[in-house]
Amino acid sequence: MNLFIFCNRLLRIVSDYLRTAVLIVYRLLVGRKPRSYNHHNHVRSILRFLFLGEDTLMPLSIAFQSNGYHGDLNILKPLFSDTILGTWAIDQAGIDVIWQTLDKVRPNVIVEFGSGSSTLVFASWIKQRNDSEHRCISIEQDEREAEVTRSRLMKYGLAKYVYVMVAPVNKDGCYELPHDIIQEIIAKQKVDFVFIDGPSGPKGCRIHARKVVVPYLEKPCYWMLHDALRDGEMTIIKQWDDVQDRCYGICPVGQGIAFGLWGK
Repeated sequence: MNLFIFCNRLLRIVSDYLRTAVLIVYRLLVGRKPRSYNHHNHVRSILRFLFLGEDTLMPLSIAFQSNGYHGDLNILKPLFSDTILGTWAIDQAGIDVIWQTLDKVRPNVIVEFGSGSSTLVFASWIKQRNDSEHRCISIEQDEREAEVTRSRLMKYGLAKYVYVMVAPVNKDGCYELPHDIIQEIIAKQKVDFVFIDGPSGPKGCRIHARKVVVPYLEKPCYWMLHDALRDGEMTIIKQWDDVQDRCYGICPVGQGIAFGLWGK
């Protein structure tokens, strides 16, 4: 291996671990309290000056990865006993934030972009509400991932609470939804909660989620955005945080979770 390439890679590894250590200390100081976009952007500017690479607000996954869920929600522990959280899946602190938000907002119709562990969280919350008016539509771009999610829902008796739909994405990373099916599922109720953890595609492509779901929204509609501390998602948050839409903050847990209102 070329010495220059070796040294460059070594420097990048050291930089990533040092940055992660700094972010761990920072998160211990601020806790799970949401902070504004401007606050996180200021921290990002400092870290960009000190460290190499992109997504400098994102620590290495070793900082929040766990084998299963070990939080306070006992109803969820069996669901994730064989799951590694905090990699592609949402981390356990993020699960707590989502559950607390659901308890606060109490949505009737949830639309989720990107299925997975979060789908089981939504299904479990709806089940414990014991209300037939609640429902979740999970939109997944990959048939194999959708089938994995369906199997997990079936395994834990949660399948009836979620409709997992496969919708491809175009070259811009925008879902192409079958609107007739969406309308049939939503029926008389409009969407009042959107969780965005997909699609996988070009940097910043999740900005299209709002446009895709707008025709079906109850206004105001509560939204949450996962991976919110990545550079692409930070750009999205900045664009949504205007007169009509409001971002209330970003929780520095896992990959970051932003939340706010559309159409306030």
